[in-house]
Amino acid sequence: MSLSVVRKARIVFLLIPVSFLEVSCVTLQRFQTCMENMSVDAETEEKVIINATDEFFLKSDQLFSEGRYRRALQRARRIYRETTEPSVKEEALFRIALLLSYGDNPNRDYEEAEKTVRKFLHDYSESKRRFAIRSILQLLQEVRRGTAEIQTIKGYNAIQEEKILRLEEDIRRIKEIDLQLEEQKKKLE
Repeated sequence: MSLSVVRKARIVFLLIPVSFLEVSCVTLQRFQTCMENMSVDAETEEKVIINATDEFFLKSDQLFSEGRYRRALQRARRIYRETTEPSVKEEALFRIALLLSYGDNPNRDYEEAEKTVRKFLHDYSESKRRFAIRSILQLLQEVRRGTAEIQTIKGYNAIQEEKILRLEEDIRRIKEIDLQLEEQKKKLE
Protein backbone atom coordinates (compact mmCIF):
# COMPACT_ATOMS: atom_id res chain seq x y z
CA MET A 1 0.00 0.00 0.00
CA SER A 2 1.49 3.37 -0.96
CA LEU A 3 2.02 6.19 1.52
CA SER A 4 -0.62 8.39 -0.11
CA VAL A 5 -3.26 5.63 0.19
CA VAL A 6 -2.31 5.10 3.85
CA ARG A 7 -2.42 8.86 4.43
CA LYS A 8 -5.87 9.16 2.80
CA ALA A 9 -7.17 6.19 4.81
CA ARG A 10 -5.86 7.76 8.01
CA ILE A 11 -7.48 11.09 7.11
CA VAL A 12 -10.84 9.39 6.55
CA PHE A 13 -10.41 7.45 9.79
CA LEU A 14 -9.63 10.65 11.69
CA LEU A 15 -12.56 12.55 10.18
CA ILE A 16 -15.09 10.11 11.61
CA PRO A 17 -14.52 11.07 15.28
CA VAL A 18 -14.39 14.73 14.34
CA SER A 19 -17.88 14.55 12.83
CA PHE A 20 -19.18 13.32 16.19
CA LEU A 21 -17.56 16.22 18.04
CA GLU A 22 -19.98 18.76 16.51
CA VAL A 23 -17.09 21.06 15.69
CA SER A 24 -17.48 24.54 14.26
CA CYS A 25 -16.01 25.87 11.03
CA VAL A 26 -13.13 27.47 12.95
CA THR A 27 -12.30 24.16 14.60
CA LEU A 28 -12.58 22.33 11.29
CA GLN A 29 -10.12 24.81 9.80
CA ARG A 30 -7.70 24.01 12.62
CA PHE A 31 -8.24 20.30 11.98
CA GLN A 32 -7.60 20.78 8.27
CA THR A 33 -4.42 22.71 9.04
CA CYS A 34 -3.28 19.83 11.23
CA MET A 35 -4.05 17.40 8.44
CA GLU A 36 -2.05 19.49 5.99
CA ASN A 37 0.87 19.53 8.42
CA MET A 38 1.09 15.74 8.52
CA SER A 39 4.57 14.71 7.49
CA VAL A 40 6.56 11.58 6.77
CA ASP A 41 9.93 10.89 8.33
CA ALA A 42 11.96 9.71 5.32
CA GLU A 43 14.39 7.60 7.36
CA THR A 44 11.89 5.51 9.31
CA GLU A 45 8.84 5.99 7.07
CA GLU A 46 6.79 6.53 10.21
CA LYS A 47 3.85 8.77 9.64
CA VAL A 48 3.33 11.65 12.04
CA ILE A 49 -0.39 11.92 12.60
CA ILE A 50 -2.49 14.45 14.41
CA ASN A 51 -1.53 14.32 18.02
CA ALA A 52 -4.06 13.45 20.69
CA THR A 53 -4.59 17.08 21.59
CA ASP A 54 -5.85 18.05 18.17
CA GLU A 55 -7.85 14.89 17.60
CA PHE A 56 -9.71 14.64 20.90
CA PHE A 57 -9.75 18.19 22.22
CA LEU A 58 -11.03 20.27 19.31
CA LYS A 59 -14.41 20.98 20.93
CA SER A 60 -12.84 21.55 24.34
CA ASP A 61 -10.43 24.07 22.80
CA GLN A 62 -13.31 25.84 21.12
CA LEU A 63 -15.28 26.04 24.37
CA PHE A 64 -12.21 27.35 26.19
CA SER A 65 -11.58 30.04 23.58
CA GLU A 66 -15.22 31.11 23.93
CA GLY A 67 -14.79 31.45 27.70
CA ARG A 68 -17.10 28.51 28.39
CA TYR A 69 -14.74 27.02 30.96
CA ARG A 70 -17.27 24.84 32.79
CA ARG A 71 -18.26 23.11 29.54
CA ALA A 72 -14.62 22.77 28.47
CA LEU A 73 -13.85 21.19 31.85
CA GLN A 74 -16.80 18.81 31.54
CA ARG A 75 -15.59 17.83 28.08
CA ALA A 76 -12.01 17.22 29.27
CA ARG A 77 -13.27 15.15 32.22
CA ARG A 78 -15.46 13.10 29.91
CA ILE A 79 -12.52 12.43 27.60
CA TYR A 80 -10.42 11.41 30.60
CA ARG A 81 -13.10 9.00 31.84
CA GLU A 82 -13.96 7.45 28.49
CA THR A 83 -10.66 7.11 26.66
CA THR A 84 -8.33 4.16 26.99
CA GLU A 85 -5.46 5.83 25.10
CA PRO A 86 -2.77 6.69 27.71
CA SER A 87 -1.50 9.80 25.90
CA VAL A 88 -5.05 11.15 25.62
CA LYS A 89 -5.73 10.44 29.31
CA GLU A 90 -2.51 12.25 30.19
CA GLU A 91 -3.44 15.25 28.06
CA ALA A 92 -6.97 15.30 29.48
CA LEU A 93 -5.70 15.26 33.07
CA PHE A 94 -3.24 18.05 32.25
CA ARG A 95 -6.04 20.14 30.74
CA ILE A 96 -8.32 19.46 33.70
CA ALA A 97 -5.62 20.81 36.02
CA LEU A 98 -5.21 23.90 33.85
CA LEU A 99 -8.92 24.56 33.59
CA LEU A 100 -9.41 24.16 37.34
CA SER A 101 -6.64 26.64 38.08
CA TYR A 102 -7.16 29.09 35.22
CA GLY A 103 -7.38 32.61 36.62
CA ASP A 104 -10.15 33.82 34.30
CA ASN A 105 -12.32 30.81 35.14
CA PRO A 106 -14.94 32.11 37.60
CA ASN A 107 -15.45 28.52 38.83
CA ARG A 108 -11.77 27.80 39.39
CA ASP A 109 -11.03 25.45 42.25
CA TYR A 110 -7.42 25.58 43.39
CA GLU A 111 -7.83 22.72 45.85
CA GLU A 112 -9.27 20.41 43.20
CA ALA A 113 -6.59 21.62 40.76
CA GLU A 114 -3.87 20.69 43.24
CA LYS A 115 -5.37 17.21 43.69
CA THR A 116 -5.47 16.81 39.91
CA VAL A 117 -1.85 17.95 39.57
CA ARG A 118 -0.77 15.48 42.23
CA LYS A 119 -2.67 12.70 40.44
CA PHE A 120 -0.94 13.70 37.19
CA LEU A 121 2.48 13.56 38.86
CA HIS A 122 1.66 10.17 40.36
CA ASP A 123 0.17 8.62 37.22
CA TYR A 124 2.51 10.22 34.67
CA SER A 125 5.77 10.69 36.57
CA GLU A 126 7.78 10.27 33.37
CA SER A 127 5.69 12.67 31.29
CA LYS A 128 7.38 15.33 29.21
CA ARG A 129 5.05 17.76 31.02
CA ARG A 130 6.20 16.80 34.51
CA PHE A 131 8.29 19.97 34.84
CA ALA A 132 5.43 22.21 33.74
CA ILE A 133 3.01 20.42 36.05
CA ARG A 134 5.46 20.72 38.96
CA SER A 135 5.58 24.46 38.30
CA ILE A 136 1.80 24.56 38.36
CA LEU A 137 1.87 22.66 41.65
CA GLN A 138 4.29 25.21 43.13
CA LEU A 139 2.05 28.06 41.99
CA LEU A 140 -1.01 26.36 43.47
CA GLN A 141 0.85 25.88 46.75
CA GLU A 142 1.76 29.58 46.70
CA VAL A 143 -1.89 30.42 46.12
CA ARG A 144 -2.85 28.19 49.05
CA ARG A 145 -0.25 29.85 51.29
CA GLY A 146 -1.39 33.28 50.14
CA THR A 147 -5.01 32.36 50.81
CA ALA A 148 -4.07 31.12 54.29
CA GLU A 149 -2.21 34.39 54.95
CA ILE A 150 -5.22 36.37 53.78
CA GLN A 151 -7.46 34.39 56.14
CA THR A 152 -5.01 34.99 58.99
CA ILE A 153 -4.92 38.71 58.23
CA LYS A 154 -8.71 38.84 57.96
CA GLY A 155 -8.94 37.13 61.35
CA TYR A 156 -6.44 39.56 62.83
CA ASN A 157 -8.33 42.49 61.28
CA ALA A 158 -11.60 41.20 62.72
CA ILE A 159 -10.00 41.06 66.18
CA GLN A 160 -8.60 44.56 65.73
CA GLU A 161 -11.98 45.87 64.54
CA GLU A 162 -13.56 44.33 67.62
CA LYS A 163 -11.00 46.06 69.83
CA ILE A 164 -11.63 49.35 68.03
CA LEU A 165 -15.39 49.00 68.61
CA ARG A 166 -14.79 48.29 72.32
CA LEU A 167 -12.43 51.27 72.59
CA GLU A 168 -14.93 53.52 70.83
CA GLU A 169 -17.61 52.33 73.26
CA ASP A 170 -15.24 53.01 76.17
CA ILE A 171 -14.56 56.50 74.82
CA ARG A 172 -18.31 57.14 74.48
CA ARG A 173 -18.85 56.03 78.10
CA ILE A 174 -15.93 58.15 79.32
CA LYS A 175 -17.41 61.17 77.51
CA GLU A 176 -20.77 60.51 79.19
CA ILE A 177 -19.07 60.25 82.58
CA ASP A 178 -17.13 63.42 81.83
CA LEU A 179 -20.37 65.25 80.95
CA GLN A 180 -22.01 63.98 84.14
CA LEU A 181 -19.02 65.15 86.17
CA GLU A 182 -19.17 68.55 84.48
CA GLU A 183 -22.89 68.83 85.34
CA GLN A 184 -22.26 67.82 88.96
CA LYS A 185 -19.39 70.30 89.13
CA LYS A 186 -21.69 73.10 87.89
CA LYS A 187 -24.31 72.15 90.46
CA LEU A 188 -21.76 72.33 93.22
CA GLU A 189 -20.59 75.76 92.24
